[in-house]
Amino acid sequence: MSWITFIWSMTSGICLTLGAVHFVVWTRRRDEWANLVFSITAAAAAGYAVLDLLALRAQTPAEYGEWMRWMLLLGMVEGVLIACFIRLYLRAGRLWLFWLICGLRVLMLVLNFVAGPNFYFREITAVHPMPLLGELISHPHGVLHPWAMLMQLSLLLIIVFAIDAARTAAKRSEGPRAWVLGGLVAVGFSLALVSYALYALEILPSTFSSQLFLSLIVVMGYELSLDVLRAGQLSRDLIESQQRMRLAASSADLSIWEWDIVRDEIWTTEKGRERAGLGAYERIDFARYLQSVHPEDREPTQRAVRQALEGRGEFEAEYRVVGREGATRWVVARGHVERNTQGKPLRLRGVSVDVTERKRAEESARNAQELMAAVFNSVPGLLYLYTEDGRLIQWNRQHEVMTGYTAEELLGFRIQGWFDEENWAQASKVLAKIFSEGYAQTEITLKRKNGEELPLFATGSRVMIDGKPHMVGIATDISLRKQADAELRRLQGEVAHVSRVSTMGQLSTALAHELNQPLGAILSNAEAAEMLLEADPPALGQVREILADIRKDDERAGEVIRRMRALLRKRELEIQSLDLGELIHNVLGLVSGDAALRKVTVRAEVDSRPLPIRGDRVHLQQVLLNLLVNALDAVAGNPSEERRVSVQAARNRAGEIEVSVIDNGPGIPPAQLARLFEPFFTTKPDGMGMGISIARTIVQAHNGRIWAE
Repeated sequence: MSWITFIWSMTSGICLTLGAVHFVVWTRRRDEWANLVFSITAAAAAGYAVLDLLALRAQTPAEYGEWMRWMLLLGMVEGVLIACFIRLYLRAGRLWLFWLICGLRVLMLVLNFVAGPNFYFREITAVHPMPLLGELISHPHGVLHPWAMLMQLSLLLIIVFAIDAARTAAKRSEGPRAWVLGGLVAVGFSLALVSYALYALEILPSTFSSQLFLSLIVVMGYELSLDVLRAGQLSRDLIESQQRMRLAASSADLSIWEWDIVRDEIWTTEKGRERAGLGAYERIDFARYLQSVHPEDREPTQRAVRQALEGRGEFEAEYRVVGREGATRWVVARGHVERNTQGKPLRLRGVSVDVTERKRAEESARNAQELMAAVFNSVPGLLYLYTEDGRLIQWNRQHEVMTGYTAEELLGFRIQGWFDEENWAQASKVLAKIFSEGYAQTEITLKRKNGEELPLFATGSRVMIDGKPHMVGIATDISLRKQADAELRRLQGEVAHVSRVSTMGQLSTALAHELNQPLGAILSNAEAAEMLLEADPPALGQVREILADIRKDDERAGEVIRRMRALLRKRELEIQSLDLGELIHNVLGLVSGDAALRKVTVRAEVDSRPLPIRGDRVHLQQVLLNLLVNALDAVAGNPSEERRVSVQAARNRAGEIEVSVIDNGPGIPPAQLARLFEPFFTTKPDGMGMGISIARTIVQAHNGRIWAE
């Protein structure tokens, strides 16, 4: 076999092989029209190579002209197919230029069959042998058609079309592949343009068009093969991606689904079928899937689907599906509608996720919130949450009931608005303590909307919300307690008054003696004054002295009566500044007469410096009087010369004023010491057991302490 036969046969075989491969590819992927065009182009190139070989073996001018006519036919078709391939593959190229190439090639095709042996030659006069690759081939001699220049023009147009398409495709980020294909096609047709000129000048023994077409077919096939390889890789990647996606979907408890709207067929993953109680191989249409949706959720789900199909194409729905055994699961589905070029919906693709546990958690949280709200609003007091700058942001219903403000009025209410000036000074100190130390409590008075006062026991704790300090707390109405305290104080005052009357009854003999002395002296002085006035002349100087004595005795009696009236009068606590030393001496004056009758020595050891205190004079006198009377009773069993009671008052090391009433009686048995301050506990046959208890109440009301040793 000669080299020429081998090369041209191989050219045809390679073209047919490449065309057949990509024709098979097209049969698998019918939307890849570039593969079909390439297959036809490759078949035409194979036929062109066969006809070219026959023309090279032609023996007569007529035979050469006939083979060349059919060869030119395939060449013209080849040019149109290559331009079509470029437009399909690169999705670029000016359409008017493409149709110009097609029109010019059709014109050349017509001219190829209407005059002369073919489009190129008007007349072939002879066929001369020329050497090529060691053998002789046929080379025509004749007269060219004037329109043969259309061949060069069409080749030039294809070159321009290829370069323009490559440039346009390169702008779409397809630079390398676009320039490779467009550039090589332009180079191939440029070589064809040159070879036709050299062939016409009889410089080349052949146009070598078959080999040029083969090179273009190889370039185009290579590009398509890369696409096939890329498609294969994409397919493998897609399979791996699907596997990963299924694994991820399974891990995330997702089900993937797709509804082919045209065929009304739903595909879903195994998990989706399982949730809806659908068989593994059961055909699912939209109506069948709706049967698995809870009856109460079917209409809302259908409405969401309609809105997606008729609207922007975004689908989202939350509904319940009922499994085979009646188990109900909550599902959230999201998807997107795909449409054709006319906007008609084709598919609805999406995913579904099981949110049953989330729903249960939300239900539990909602129940907990409702329970907390019920508890919050059932508290018989004010519950509140304030910001650090004093804005009320959360409260219970009792706020509205107890304060008279509406919910709209309470929102953002400033804490300072609850108090008058005096109570705000106290509240601001408590707030500062809460935000600095974390907790505080106080008794304070709040103003209602109508201006009435509401006494409260309020607590507050610091909490951090969103990284900012807040104050949460509760305040309870202590109006009843205040009333009860006032009533208790009234009753205690009554009891204290009774105790004072009882004590004064015990001192009545001594008080009568105290009054008899000044009254007797007054009587004696009055009688003496009468006698002096009857003298002639009257002794007026002595009378003046007697009247002065009468005035002193009267003041002495009046002081005794004044002290008795002060102790016997009913009264509330009147806190005032006092000198405790003076108070002690006044009480000792009241018991001095009784002590003298009982032959008890009473001694006072009071600090010479002032002992200033704040308290109620009468109530503190009652405490001292009670303790002194008890001390006088305690020493009654001692011999008269050994009856001693002392009162001591001085500051201790802590700076407090400490008063002690001390006697040398039998003392207090340890068993009785623990019960000494209990109400109604007494060791006296005729005692009420209230004196010491009242004394403790009075001392505690003065923020003091009292004890026995």
